[in-house]
Amino acid sequence: MEKKRITERPAQQPLKVLFADKQSVMLYALLTALSTIFLFTSAAFIYTRVFSANFQFHLPIIFHANTAIILASSFALMQAIKAQRDDNERGYLQAMGVTFLLGIAFLVFQTVGWVEMHRQGMTLTSNIGNSYLYMLSGLHFLHVLGGLGVMSYSIFKSYRRLHDPVQELIFSTDPNRITRIRLLATYWHFVDVLWVYLYVFFLVNAFV
Repeated sequence: MEKKRITERPAQQPLKVLFADKQSVMLYALLTALSTIFLFTSAAFIYTRVFSANFQFHLPIIFHANTAIILASSFALMQAIKAQRDDNERGYLQAMGVTFLLGIAFLVFQTVGWVEMHRQGMTLTSNIGNSYLYMLSGLHFLHVLGGLGVMSYSIFKSYRRLHDPVQELIFSTDPNRITRIRLLATYWHFVDVLWVYLYVFFLVNAFV
């Protein structure tokens, strides 16, 4: 009797899982690139301060409040993640809404800080120290804005799901959605930590 050859095929991962993995790789590559940009810019700031005769620097008072706001937004997002793990769609939506509003408040306060600087004569071209402050805080502003764009989409989808009993029932079982929430949380916490770094960096240079 002729023996039949049985060829075992390796288990194939679903395309959705592979796509999620690609999203993770892309996100971490982006965060690595951003870290490099901000570190090199910080090094350039220190170099310019040491070797430039015309270097003045002042940290707007409102930036102190912004630090508290951004930290509060991270805490609110942690509550959203907890609600998602508990399969609590309404709690998730509420916590994400608070996070979003705190993010908007951060951007508003940031803009007020720039306006305050401009009124005091600290424009983008008045001093190289101010130029660095505008540039670093402006780059961070753009990345917070990008995070809020993704967050607004997540809130919109959550709101629609809340009014769909079937979708609400499977809230925590969709692997793609769980991955997207995890990546959003990673990005947002990174942006928050980045601001804390910039705040401490600015604060030290303002008094040294």
